[in-house]
Amino acid sequence: MRAEPAAAGIELVAADIGGTNARFALATVKDGKVTGLNAVVSLEAAQYPSFQTALEAYGLSLGRAFPRHVAMAIAGPYEGEALRMTNNPWVIRPRETREALGLETFLIINDFAAVGHAVAVADAASFELF
Repeated sequence: MRAEPAAAGIELVAADIGGTNARFALATVKDGKVTGLNAVVSLEAAQYPSFQTALEAYGLSLGRAFPRHVAMAIAGPYEGEALRMTNNPWVIRPRETREALGLETFLIINDFAAVGHAVAVADAASFELF
């Protein structure tokens, strides 16, 4: 990722891509932790022919410059040049998407791994016990 001023952190688009919805938000990351999450938008995946078109629609909804960093969690394996999800017909081509949108960073992680990582770094106030 491009270095940002330490006080501000790094701004990125966080995406959770599932079979029904594609959820996007702006996240600010500082010292390895999310310090802010806003501009949350949920788009119906079936309304967009591809991940890239859904991401572009989210970018337009911001009404400002699009961050050059994207981190995405998907349902399915994330190996190779063409990612095929288990519950969504989109085929995601990370290199092509990164180049087409001029992204500096395009990080992809399995959604289950993302949950595991989040639990590992969250503080006690982030949990609601039942």
